[in-house]
Amino acid sequence: MNKVLVCKHWNVCATRDHSEILSLARGKDIHAIGGTFDFWHRGHFAFIRICMMESKRDGAFVVGLIPSDESVMKYKGRYPDVNEEDRGVALALYPG
Repeated sequence: MNKVLVCKHWNVCATRDHSEILSLARGKDIHAIGGTFDFWHRGHFAFIRICMMESKRDGAFVVGLIPSDESVMKYKGRYPDVNEEDRGVALALYPG
C-alpha cells in the first residue's frame, strides 16, 4: 500500500486517510506525483517541476505518493537505497 504524503507549499502531513486529503484540498482539483524517489536524478527534478508548474497553473492541490519499502522490494527486487520516511521528507522539501 502506498503511503500518501500531502504537500501544499510548506504545509506537509503524512497520512493514509483519503478523507483528510479531500478535506485539505478544499474542493480543488488534486494532482498526484508518484514515484519511488530512492535515488534522485535530473529526471525526478524535471518531472516534479513540470507537475508543480501545472498544478499552480490549474490551482490544484498536490499529493505525492511514496510506495512503502516493501512495495519497492516487490517492484524492483531490492530495498530502496533510502527508506520510505526519508524519501517522503525529501519529496515534501522540494520547493513548491
